[in-house]
Amino acid sequence: MSETARKMLALLCVMLSLFLIMGGLYLPGELLGPAATSALAWAGIVLLLGGNVALALEERD
Repeated sequence: MSETARKMLALLCVMLSLFLIMGGLYLPGELLGPAATSALAWAGIVLLLGGNVALALEERD
């Protein structure tokens, strides 16, 4: 995978994570249930951390 593709993938992970976090925090519990909204928020946090680590590793090279 090229350097540009890796950077784009990391940025997409960060952008997707923001939507997951917003969905997990702002969707009402009656719509999805508390477990699903918590899972969305945690998935967003994990993707945010993963995207930031990928960007940091890419910038280091």
